[in-house]
Amino acid sequence: MSLFEEAIEEDEFFEADSGIQAAAELPLARDNPFLFGHDRQIELISKLYAANRMPHGIILAGPRSVGKGTFAWHLARAIFADSANAADDGGLFGPAPAQESTGLNFRLPADHEIFRKLSAGGHPDFRFVEREYDESKGRLFTVLKIDQIRDIPKFLQNKPSEENGWRIVIIDDADTMNEASQNALLKTLEEPPPRTILMLVTSRLASLLPTIRSRCRVFHFDALVQNDIERVFSAYGLSLPASQKELLFMYARGSVAAINELLEAEKLAFLQEIWSFMAMRGKPDYGLIHQLGERIGRAENEEQYTFFETIISFTYQALLSTLARGEALPRPMQDAGLATLAEGHNQLTMLAKYEEVQGLLNDIRLATLDRRAGVLQIFERIFN
Repeated sequence: MSLFEEAIEEDEFFEADSGIQAAAELPLARDNPFLFGHDRQIELISKLYAANRMPHGIILAGPRSVGKGTFAWHLARAIFADSANAADDGGLFGPAPAQESTGLNFRLPADHEIFRKLSAGGHPDFRFVEREYDESKGRLFTVLKIDQIRDIPKFLQNKPSEENGWRIVIIDDADTMNEASQNALLKTLEEPPPRTILMLVTSRLASLLPTIRSRCRVFHFDALVQNDIERVFSAYGLSLPASQKELLFMYARGSVAAINELLEAEKLAFLQEIWSFMAMRGKPDYGLIHQLGERIGRAENEEQYTFFETIISFTYQALLSTLARGEALPRPMQDAGLATLAEGHNQLTMLAKYEEVQGLLNDIRLATLDRRAGVLQIFERIFN
């Protein structure tokens, strides 16, 4: 039984036939044959490539989990495939005449030789740099190690395996490079070897040094639109629960991973449960809130408590955004009774309330205060 199933009855906070299903097994970017959305970026990069004006440094920047990493892998495959076509040696019949580029194909099938080589890590002219796994803590390291970055210029000293071929490096989570690592990369960006492309994938563009940003062409990626997100799930034989689509899209803000996360381990039901407590403003049931604190405040329920923090922060951000635009609350929040949280508030007073609640959340976490009592304090701040 998961943490989120522990005390949530199937029909307590949502209907049993709501269509909620298990999360999709989404592939890693390296193995993903699908690319949805981002047509503007495809068109622009294709034009640069066709005009022999490919930048040696590329930053793919945008919100988390909107397809930046997948785009980087598709671009690398497209360039290597086009380069391989142009370098065809003619086999048994001797060298073939030089061929012009046929352009970039961003839709290589998964059984294509280049696709399989890159996915398996077997292409000699390609390097993928990502955060390593910390065995002692059971999670990824929080930063890219400087030795990983220092290995890049060594790799680029090698001649391409094909005449006039490309060498490509993708740096995932580039914003996790510290200043020393970014400075180690800077010289390569300043004096890149010919026909080299370094792609930096980031969800926090401002975390990259200005000197890094100034030596790269920045491509901004927007959140995926609803139709593209539905196409992603459809590609894996899944459909989003019709009764919950609006809530899922509102929460995800264009992120496939955020929707997928919300479909995991009854998290959608937990979100609705917390909203039902937040809607108690004016008529709080502190007995139920105390039970909630006892349940999610235990040390073994760290994941559930962390998601509780996320829900509280997300809800106030949505309230602030709505007040700033002078719009009505999104329908899922109205249906949950959360309009009561906005009563008597303008943008400034809501900002003050958000900072007050967020400050308490931070205090509880950083000062390792009793989370069970902390949950009660948080709702007292919300209701007052």
